Order: sequence, then C-alpha cells, then structure tokens
Amino acid sequence: MAQSVLPMCAPARDELAHADLLDCLTDDLITPLTCILGWAEVALEQPEASQHALQVIQAQARRQRDSIRQLLDWLRDTPGLFANDAAPPVPKETR
Repeated sequence: MAQSVLPMCAPARDELAHADLLDCLTDDLITPLTCILGWAEVALEQPEASQHALQVIQAQARRQRDSIRQLLDWLRDTPGLFANDAAPPVPKETR
C-alpha cells in the first residue's frame, strides 16, 4: 500500500497509533488469557488431558509475561506518550 504524499495530521496519527496499540494489546495480552482459561477448563473436566493442558497454560503464561515486560519497557522508554506526561511547549520569547 502506497503512503500518502501529504503528511497525516497529528489527531489522525494519534488515532491510528491508539488503534494499533489496542490491536497489539488484544493479541499479546487477551489471546493468551483466553487460551489459558480454555485449557484450564479442559484440565478440570478431563483429568487425562491435564498434563498437556498444564504445558499449554505454562507456555501461554510465559508468552503473556514476556509481552507485558516488553510493553512496560516500551512505556518506560517512550516519554510523552500520553498528553498529560509531556511538558507544555515553551514559547520562544521566554527561552
């Protein structure tokens, strides 16, 4: 897909970034939880499958832990991510 020659306005860029972040969070945080809950249910209802279920639960929990660590690292390394975090611009006359 070709990018537009005109730069995207800040609000549209912010909305796109917000949508991308939500998509990423859904994939990286919610999906493993859904899998964990499903396999926990299998383990409770089918004791013969509990060993496999626990292996899947462990793998998905590690995936989620790693995703959360990456997210926290990214948040720590991204100053001004949220509008309230950024320092207000200083007018040139007062510099």
